[in-house]
Amino acid sequence: MSEPQTIKQAVESYLESLSVKTEIQLRGDSCPPFCKDKGKRGLGEFPRKTHIHGQHYEMFLNRGDKYFSVHYWNSYHDAELKAIGNKDYRDQVRFFPLTKTERQQIKVTPTDVLACCQLYDVGSFENFCADFGYDTDSRQAEQTYRAVCEQYRNFSRMFSGEELQKLGKLLSDF
Repeated sequence: MSEPQTIKQAVESYLESLSVKTEIQLRGDSCPPFCKDKGKRGLGEFPRKTHIHGQHYEMFLNRGDKYFSVHYWNSYHDAELKAIGNKDYRDQVRFFPLTKTERQQIKVTPTDVLACCQLYDVGSFENFCADFGYDTDSRQAEQTYRAVCEQYRNFSRMFSGEELQKLGKLLSDF
């Protein structure tokens, strides 16, 4: 198994060799579509009782005349580490695993986002539910299935099957 930093360098080098440009923008503390806390106040506060995701980012991918974006929610842990600078929160924690400078350097990379993306065809809705543990009698599962299929179609328009396979292989140990 490779070190995360080595994998990140390999993925970013591969994207560069394919002339793929990426840009990641912080969108804030909004919830993903599956979150039950969507629309509630105080989502940027810590500790959270029911919230399990971090900040909302959007990654833009550009390759020649092909362009699309992917939404990504970072881990709760990274969002929590960034919040440690908040005095009210700091008083509630016992130790600081990172320095202030290290907390400020927490950065979402293309590899972080791509590792969470669907780079292969999931097949039918029934196959998707079986593979990912969803109930076939769920509207939320169907909505997620449609989003995953759209994400895969976007990647398929930008990358050849061989390129997606290689990208998936690079990301498999991340």
